[in-house]
Amino acid sequence: MSTHVGGAPEMLSACYPKARDDLGVWPLGAETGSRWCLGSAEVDRYVQIPRRFCQAALTIVGLLDGTRTLEQVEDEVGRLFPGVTPGHVQRLYSLLLSNGLLLSPTPARLAQSEVRQLSIEIGSLPLGRLAAGLRPILKAPIWWLLNAIGLGLVIWAVAMLWLHPELLSLHVVQLADSYTLGFLLSLALSGFVVLWHEIAHGLAAMRYGLLPRALHLMLYAGLAPLVYLETHGLYTIPRRRRLAIWLAGPWGNLCAAAALVVVLATFPLPLLTRQLLWKLVLVNLLFVVTNLSPFMPTDGYFILCNLLGQFHLRTRLWRQLCAFIGERQRGTVRLGLLAWGYVLVSLLTMLAAAGYWLWWLWNVCLELAGRAPGSPLVHWLAGLACPLAFGLLVALISWRRRQLLARTRASS
Repeated sequence: MSTHVGGAPEMLSACYPKARDDLGVWPLGAETGSRWCLGSAEVDRYVQIPRRFCQAALTIVGLLDGTRTLEQVEDEVGRLFPGVTPGHVQRLYSLLLSNGLLLSPTPARLAQSEVRQLSIEIGSLPLGRLAAGLRPILKAPIWWLLNAIGLGLVIWAVAMLWLHPELLSLHVVQLADSYTLGFLLSLALSGFVVLWHEIAHGLAAMRYGLLPRALHLMLYAGLAPLVYLETHGLYTIPRRRRLAIWLAGPWGNLCAAAALVVVLATFPLPLLTRQLLWKLVLVNLLFVVTNLSPFMPTDGYFILCNLLGQFHLRTRLWRQLCAFIGERQRGTVRLGLLAWGYVLVSLLTMLAAAGYWLWWLWNVCLELAGRAPGSPLVHWLAGLACPLAFGLLVALISWRRRQLLARTRASS
């Protein structure tokens, strides 16, 4: 969702803009809230507008029918809404143009999210027919029954771990007796965990009347694999349903982890099978923690924005933090409670997950160092190879991201 764009509109007397026919307005929070959005569920593009401007915005959109110049629209709107200036009309026109909400003229550059700008699509799986077939099944009784079963599994799993803490052993992170094999297996299984996470989002979306259109596989910055479920119309439904859809992904991971713990605690299974299932439990739980962190634009971030009714929160708060760090000696910038809370929650959730992964990597290092042939120097080089490769990949993704962002800014 966009809230601003640069650039001046075309010559007012020569431009005959035509808006999409399906544009509407919806509240971003409560219906009495001050922030609303104007957009199209068909193309899933929206711009943020004040609630007091909604009626005027709909009138402007209706007048942008391809038969009037922008100058004529300004004059007519000025007569109908004395408080709406030509600047307001031009501002809305620029937002509609840059966000693909006009059928004509065609924008020189279409506004996109950072993920879309910096990702290369590898492939996609159409889901329209499948989603349409499954939606009738997810009626209220079945939907609430599934969630009740999930809650029961979570309670059962917590009780089993509380009563039998011996279930948690090194088998959780090892495969056979190897930390390294366990780590590599967990990375391999993470793809299935992400896929189930997106399926859970899709089931919740279908429950609330939205049809997932496709499942996309992309490379973020051309390097990091990313799975993305395309679902249109999220901002056209009430906020509580939006929150339910965003929470469905982590809730699905938590329920999957709980079901696996119940299986592990109930049935006698071979050691390798138990270790495989424990890796799925662990990756599901780590994905819940990292996905709910508001540090990155994941589910937790969008949930926080909608709860607070403030969008583009991450950018604004991190700018505040940078300004605070740069000006702290002069005391000219103060961080509010919201910014401090955001930073604290982000750091705690990310550090919790990162700490566990680093502990695991450290044991991988020790294991490889002890098993590698040759001198102690060779041992330690072998042990450090895995985290060094991981760090190099992260640095490469970060460098590629900055390079692509700079190229995008230069082209605009």
